[in-house]
Amino acid sequence: MSEKLNIIEKKIEGILNALRITTQVIADLHINNTSKKQNICYFCNTPGHWIKKCPEIPTEFQEYCIRCWRRGHFSKKCKYKGKMPVSPWMNEQEYQLFLEKCLKNESQQNLPQED
Repeated sequence: MSEKLNIIEKKIEGILNALRITTQVIADLHINNTSKKQNICYFCNTPGHWIKKCPEIPTEFQEYCIRCWRRGHFSKKCKYKGKMPVSPWMNEQEYQLFLEKCLKNESQQNLPQED
């Protein structure tokens, strides 16, 4: 009788180990899939580049904060709470067209992907 119990215990132990391994593999896959940063520009909402390489920002403004358009910090540390000012190199109409383009880029990213 104890031999049968030992066999059953070993089978249960094997099943539990297999479940632990499977769970860990699934968790690792989830972490790997969700932790990869997608390089989507915070300025123009376009994938494929970071803000420092954004083709929409003239080179001389790429070291400026995109929230207040001042130097010395970036938007992550910006304390400016007002309405986002118009980009210094655009007039109001150009800026509105740019914002519409950004919203379009963002909505296209949220569409379901076809395989």
